[in-house]
Amino acid sequence: MLDSIRNSPFKIGIILIILAVLNVVGWYLYLTWEEPLAESINLPISTPIAEDLSPTADLTEEASEIGEGDSATVTPEIVITPTNAPVCGAPPTLTVLISGVASEGYFFGLADSVRVARVDFQKKQWLT
Repeated sequence: MLDSIRNSPFKIGIILIILAVLNVVGWYLYLTWEEPLAESINLPISTPIAEDLSPTADLTEEASEIGEGDSATVTPEIVITPTNAPVCGAPPTLTVLISGVASEGYFFGLADSVRVARVDFQKKQWLT
């Protein structure tokens, strides 16, 4: 079958014209396509709420509203526990993907073993 195509310059010309047209159409679509294929995904984004959370600000307002015969209710204070500073200025945690390969020609994405490990720089622990 390939011998009949090689002997006919007309068939070779048609094949080259078809390939050239497909190439031009492909590049045109690649460079001019700006419309997305589907709707964009709208994921919720957490936004910080700016509030004054100091316990003394609320107590001064409540103390001015209390009369002589009223009794004040005491609310427990918020206890903030300090966290350990990360070692060496690193981020608090780091997730590492470890793959063990026992061959020199690593071409096909295969691994002998795969492990995910989490390093906690605050607690100085290695979690697997």
